[in-house]
Amino acid sequence: MKNNLFYFIILLCTVYLVFGCQNKLCNSTVTNKNNFTVHAKLKNLKKGYVIIESKDESLPNTFNRDTVSVDNGGFTYTNCIDNYKIFSVYLPQLLNGKEYKNTKHSISCNTSKKIWFIGYPGARISIYGKVSNFVDGYPVDDKGVNNDLKSVFSQTIPIENIIENLISKSNEGELVQLSKKEINDSLSYYDNLVKNIKIEFIKSHPNSVAAAYLINSSYANQEFDNILTAKLIENMNHEKLREVSFYREVLQRLSANFKLNPRFYKH
Repeated sequence: MKNNLFYFIILLCTVYLVFGCQNKLCNSTVTNKNNFTVHAKLKNLKKGYVIIESKDESLPNTFNRDTVSVDNGGFTYTNCIDNYKIFSVYLPQLLNGKEYKNTKHSISCNTSKKIWFIGYPGARISIYGKVSNFVDGYPVDDKGVNNDLKSVFSQTIPIENIIENLISKSNEGELVQLSKKEINDSLSYYDNLVKNIKIEFIKSHPNSVAAAYLINSSYANQEFDNILTAKLIENMNHEKLREVSFYREVLQRLSANFKLNPRFYKH
């Protein structure tokens, strides 16, 4: 029935409100068990520093960031966290000569120019790979949370790099031999490749924290619409994921849209 999806989301929203809990700042009494550590080693990573950024949960549209020194092509990072959280690592050598400015807003940098990993309490994360005109390096950990992220991003990041290069060259007038339609058709083709890789992974990994992150980020970025997002969530393991921050966040967003737009589920 056409109403089933609507009631399903409302039910999930209720579960979230009853059982969910907000992210908390790390308490000094539990700091050790909530620590996580990242060890990275990347070929062609220049000596200097990297910038590790994450969302500040206490303030809207603001970010926390740490500057971490690089030595012998690698770096080590330790932090304290109470739930799953996405982190991005910026490499100044890929910022195209632009000076980094320490603001509360996210650093402007293309997806393929960053390293991505999911931090969580007790995680021991390793990142290996290389740096060229993008970061071909991906995380793994002993629980497999980041291994899932790697399995997706090792496919999508190289494609994202193609997309970003097409956009950059088009903006700089380097693709005059191609019509605007040809450029847009190419971008649509690669965008759909990335989208389909994510969808297929999510469908086949209903227990995955990384899949929950992909749903949340793709919905927030309007890559996934309301209907697709609701259908993907319907297939997820709600009992296992209900305390995962990414999952709770996408449920909040989706349930808000159902309430604001109660007719969209009929489409």
